[in-house]
Amino acid sequence: MADGSDIGWIALGIAVVAMFAWYFWHTAVSMLRYGKSVSDYLDTRSERLRQKLEYEAIHGRPPLWYRLVQRLMILIVIAGAAALVWTKFRSA
Repeated sequence: MADGSDIGWIALGIAVVAMFAWYFWHTAVSMLRYGKSVSDYLDTRSERLRQKLEYEAIHGRPPLWYRLVQRLMILIVIAGAAALVWTKFRSA
């Protein structure tokens, strides 16, 4: 009984180690890829600002109502996040 059962356990152990290695490798690669995309986005800020200024030079500024709605949406998201934090820690 001891002759054949060791190979199965060894194969199972190798498979488990391989799955853990693949998981951590995949997680590290995904984190690095996401970090690179965030870095690329932050590095192109000046280019996006230049494009916005060129668009405004051709088409003019957006209407006042549009700019107010943009700011209102940002305030709604901030207020929603604050409400979630408040309800999370209020009962504690």
